[in-house]
Amino acid sequence: MGSGLDGWINRLMFVFIMLCAVCPIHVQIVLSHSAQDSTDMGVYECFVARQFRTTMDIACPSYLDFIHGGLHMQLVHHLFPRLPRPNLRRATVIVKKWAKENNIEFLEKDFTAGRGQMLTMLEEIAGQARAFNAKVAELASGECEMEI
Repeated sequence: MGSGLDGWINRLMFVFIMLCAVCPIHVQIVLSHSAQDSTDMGVYECFVARQFRTTMDIACPSYLDFIHGGLHMQLVHHLFPRLPRPNLRRATVIVKKWAKENNIEFLEKDFTAGRGQMLTMLEEIAGQARAFNAKVAELASGECEMEI
């Protein structure tokens, strides 16, 4: 009995189609999460403040909502994870208004600006990794002493 994916070409096409289908959501999730600081502030930061600080919404027209599954409205998705997708856009308007009234930054960027912010964040992290590696190499060579 065949699996419906007989032959390597059919299997390869299946993988290709699946990768194309999930690509927009993957890019969306990476942009919404990776471009922001995710430092753990511990008990000194409440849940709502953490969501505002660590997520970024990606602005896009409503006719593209189905492609992103509503995940481009990341803040509202995190604040109200069980809110049905058709209500995310209306809830975003309410949350934006509340944020403005309370002087809290609601971060929303278009795809290009969001991508730029993510690349800047990745450059900063890479710089930290290079500095760390240089210090480890310096310590390993015995050329410096570690200050305690």
